[in-house]
Amino acid sequence: LGAAIRGDLRGYPLATAAFEALIRDPEALACWDMSNYVTMRKLGYNDHGRVHAYVTGAASLAILELLLEGGVRPDLVESGIGDVQDVFLVVIVSTMLHDIGNQIHRAGHEQHGVHLARPIVDRLLEPLYPDVFKRTKIRAFILHGVNCHDLNPPPLTIEGGVVAVADGEEALRLAALLKPDVACVNLSR
Repeated sequence: LGAAIRGDLRGYPLATAAFEALIRDPEALACWDMSNYVTMRKLGYNDHGRVHAYVTGAASLAILELLLEGGVRPDLVESGIGDVQDVFLVVIVSTMLHDIGNQIHRAGHEQHGVHLARPIVDRLLEPLYPDVFKRTKIRAFILHGVNCHDLNPPPLTIEGGVVAVADGEEALRLAALLKPDVACVNLSR
């Protein structure tokens, strides 16, 4: 999946740099491992760690590409804060970090995730965005995606919506594998 994500990020060097730094970040790696421990070992859920981050990350980029091809203007662009390069960075980082709050507890994991993601996001963005004003706004979009990925609260940005849909789409695919007799919507069309 890393190769697929790298392929989707080709042409977006800022997003690629953020992705490469994220997948090597010791704190992010530990967060994914602990989220998986709590969700799988303590709650009996499916993967909510690194594998889930990669699967939803790849899905989010595919969804974003479809939206852009369809003429949708993401909020980062619409607001004048950034360009498509920044949108790809926001979507991949927020999607890959969206479930790290599970390491504290499933209840409130969205808000826990915001607090846990912030130092990681700050570390990723500092070398990429020397302008603190813009960096702070990019961070806000990332943390918004983490906070609203379970639709509670609902996403207020296109970028946040992409994170939520990618997470839900992965859940639908898993449900189809576990219960093939249950009809599922095919979102790959």
